[in-house]
Amino acid sequence: MTQEKIFQRHARRIAFKDVDLDFYLLWAIGFSAYQGAEIGECLYVAAQINERDPTSWVSAWLAMADRLAHAAEAMQSKGKLVSARATYLRAMTYYRFASVCQPPNDPTLPTTWQKMRWCFTKVAELSDPPILPLRIPFEGKTLTAYLMRPDASNTKRPTLLAVSGGEGVAEDMYFFAGAAGVQRGYNVLMCEGPGQGQAILDGMTVRVDTEALAHQIVDFALGLSGVDAERLALYGISGGGYAVTRAAACEKRIKACIANPPIIDLAGLIRSEWGALQRAPNVLKDALVSLLARRSPVSQISLSKLLWAAGVERVTEYFDKISQARVEVERIECAMLCMVGTSDPAECIRQTHECYNRLRGRKAIRVFTAEEGADAHCQVNNLSTSNQTMFDWLDEVL
Repeated sequence: MTQEKIFQRHARRIAFKDVDLDFYLLWAIGFSAYQGAEIGECLYVAAQINERDPTSWVSAWLAMADRLAHAAEAMQSKGKLVSARATYLRAMTYYRFASVCQPPNDPTLPTTWQKMRWCFTKVAELSDPPILPLRIPFEGKTLTAYLMRPDASNTKRPTLLAVSGGEGVAEDMYFFAGAAGVQRGYNVLMCEGPGQGQAILDGMTVRVDTEALAHQIVDFALGLSGVDAERLALYGISGGGYAVTRAAACEKRIKACIANPPIIDLAGLIRSEWGALQRAPNVLKDALVSLLARRSPVSQISLSKLLWAAGVERVTEYFDKISQARVEVERIECAMLCMVGTSDPAECIRQTHECYNRLRGRKAIRVFTAEEGADAHCQVNNLSTSNQTMFDWLDEVL
């Protein structure tokens, strides 16, 4: 079993031999579609990194982010608000990607996230209309959210509820849905769920029953002005593709669902990627996974974050937690768009087609290809095409 086999998410490397670092770099560059990065800045940062030393990744991105955050403050103080907003947005991105190589036990990880969030709140203030930071109540705590609107009126509009994936934060969805949505006349409520970002720090770990979260988000959204209850859609990327697909099977107020990709059997996806390891005895399984992770310092960090987000200490406990993470596809009544890239893991592609085939209502499927430059996981290499596909479809069904 090689590193290339485990959850490879893009086909053509651009800078690093380590497939995870290279994907993260591609992801960061992808945010340039909505002014969240500059290619030259990203490539400069990449050149400062020793991929065998994750701390060099963190320090390189932090240095760029700190420089831009200070520059943005100076611009804002001089009244250069357009420039300040754009610079804060890139600083936010670079803090966000610095954090991917900070393990859970890194005491500076919360500070990095705080800086990322502070930069986005500045972007929110300088947007027209302002992006509204919100807190969604959930089981005695609150979840981070932002509402983006095309204008400040209370006109009833179609509204997209957008959630990120297993490694995600709410701010990601600005690039995966928010900026494109408001251009097309949609409200976009960008949400963080248990096991993501601030929610982990607040003790809320990954949930298999994502319908519980969906019920709360829908209740919250319907209490906001300008939300048309008859044109409510749900969008999830990566692990969020599982969350929204399961939610759509249970939450009947959702009129349309987009899953990128639609994961209908999370345990099956893990089994496919880990192969024979899944059938090993538990003691041996934990030992083997730890050994494999040590082959790559980045993989070791990714594994520790996976377990941290799930609130478990061992891989076997993680497998137990997700054993019931399945979707009863036939219960989905709303219109659904299934999206996947040809460089996604093979099991993601297989489950996307299975989900589409089992759907009984209005449905569509979109497989993004290398020829389009959109084949990577969640189309991070071509967010413009991804968003165009999603919103053009929503225009038809809502």
